[in-house]
Amino acid sequence: MRKVRTIQLKNETKHRLDRLGRKGDTYDDIIRKLINSYTKNSDLSRAAGN
Repeated sequence: MRKVRTIQLKNETKHRLDRLGRKGDTYDDIIRKLINSYTKNSDLSRAAGN
């Protein structure tokens, strides 16, 4: 059984996540995409010496 957590978000944060997602995306999907994008960009910045 997979573990599920509940997190509290401000309404504005929820609305911003809604705008980032696509039809059928879960909040978990959206947050994972954001984390992957952040990690990728952070790695690129480090590689460029920023």
